Amino acid sequence: MKLHAKLTLIIHLSTLLTMMLIAHNIYPDEYSETIYPSAGISLLISQPLTPGEPVDVGLTIFFRKGEKLLYPKAKDTFYPLKLIEIREKTRKTGKGRYKKLIIYTLTSYRPGRYTFPSLEIKVGNDTIKTKELVIDFLSVLPRDNPNPELKDIMPIERVRFIPYLLITIVILGIIAVVVVLLLKKLLVLLKPRKKTDLETKKTPEIQFIDPISWIENSLSSLQERIKTDGITTKECYIEISDIIRTFIQLIFSISARQMTTLEIQKELINIPHGRIDSKDLIRILSRSDLVKFAKEEPSKNTIEKDLSTISRIVSSYKREILNTVS
Repeated sequence: MKLHAKLTLIIHLSTLLTMMLIAHNIYPDEYSETIYPSAGISLLISQPLTPGEPVDVGLTIFFRKGEKLLYPKAKDTFYPLKLIEIREKTRKTGKGRYKKLIIYTLTSYRPGRYTFPSLEIKVGNDTIKTKELVIDFLSVLPRDNPNPELKDIMPIERVRFIPYLLITIVILGIIAVVVVLLLKKLLVLLKPRKKTDLETKKTPEIQFIDPISWIENSLSSLQERIKTDGITTKECYIEISDIIRTFIQLIFSISARQMTTLEIQKELINIPHGRIDSKDLIRILSRSDLVKFAKEEPSKNTIEKDLSTISRIVSSYKREILNTVS
């Protein structure tokens, strides 16, 4: 009987030890000190990055069984970064405990320093906020420079093969055009000259328009064409960019029409703005660049808001000028 009791005890102890080993392998101790619930954010790719390169940002959430998770999924949450996709992975870390990894894949088509926002996550009845991340997108060249300068991205030039026959046709066409222009010039010189308005003592009627009125008229004309769907999104933002640059050049006396958006932004830092909110103008110029170079398609509501913002800034500046004069 004593031998039977000893064998039974040994069998029970072996079973208990085996179960402990299995439990250790299934639920390792790597999460033994983890707080439940909790959340953290991290960058899953090394920097520096270049415009258009995908970036993975990992959001890790630790939660218990039965707790409902709510976390950001809307694209507007990450603006001006562009959200490409969201991937999710869930893993069991212990009895009734889980780990969820959400991978946000984002990018930017313009160089600059961007801030990945602090995210608000709800785990059951608890609300958790993550830290912000700073992501640098550098110009394509030089990428290997340890202290690179942020520059505007330039569109890639495509090398095309032109057959020799096509080159010959183009050259002959240019020669023909030059000959026709010379003949027309010769005919004009040989043709009897008509008297000018000055010689006939007739003064031509000239109509002058101030720059602010020109900008207002341009905005009104653009809004009318948008209502009748007579303009594409890209054409619309090309005109919006031209109007804003003309306005900035007028009031701040800088060559905005020959400058990139980043150069304009740097110039405006040291210039007093008065009542003009230049941040809104820079924001709309950045959106225009995305439409022109990255083929972004803003909604009709966004276009109307941008036009309304420009009209408000121009009208405010006009009232300020009139008050100063009076």
